[in-house]
Amino acid sequence: MLVTDTAREIRRRISDGDYDPGAKLNEVALAAEYDVSRNTLREAFVMLMNQGFVHKIPNRGVFIAEPGIDDVIDTYRARLVIEPAGLAHGEFLDARELRAQVLSAKKARGDGDLPAVAVANQRFHRAVVAGLGSRELDELMSRLLATMRLVFLEVLRVEPDFHADYIAQNEAIAELIGAGQRAEAAEKMRQQLQATSARVCEILAGD
Repeated sequence: MLVTDTAREIRRRISDGDYDPGAKLNEVALAAEYDVSRNTLREAFVMLMNQGFVHKIPNRGVFIAEPGIDDVIDTYRARLVIEPAGLAHGEFLDARELRAQVLSAKKARGDGDLPAVAVANQRFHRAVVAGLGSRELDELMSRLLATMRLVFLEVLRVEPDFHADYIAQNEAIAELIGAGQRAEAAEKMRQQLQATSARVCEILAGD
């Protein structure tokens, strides 16, 4: 496995919520799990450090990052550019995929599976950007969502049903896309992201 593949896999696990913010990464165990040398793993750690997902404490090891309010603001600035654009201009945008993720979120909520609601919400937003058909933007979105996953692990300790509030909003966006009302969907997404950024920052600040 190459350095970039190793870093991408660790980032995927961060995005999936497998690591808590501040958790220490076991270098020996990860090298064995991914069947890579420790040098390769260390290079992957450097890549992840440069992306802000981990940090190293001398003589202690490598730890998962703990994003703060500034990280939230920066992440949502990027999302406010690419997600409305995906809805307004995405050549490959699939309304059926958006609806499928809404249905997954509804089912998960009905089952009382709040973590699955969060996963469906993340997949909804990933599908929005995937509609642009750009590998570079898909990669960027993966990094943004991994950062937000770490943030939401903190948010969900305060509001376990945080993502449930967005099911209806996502459904409305999917219906607008299905009806060909792209500009309206993009504006609704812009408003949702702005409101969510403010709400997350309030929670992290303890307001």
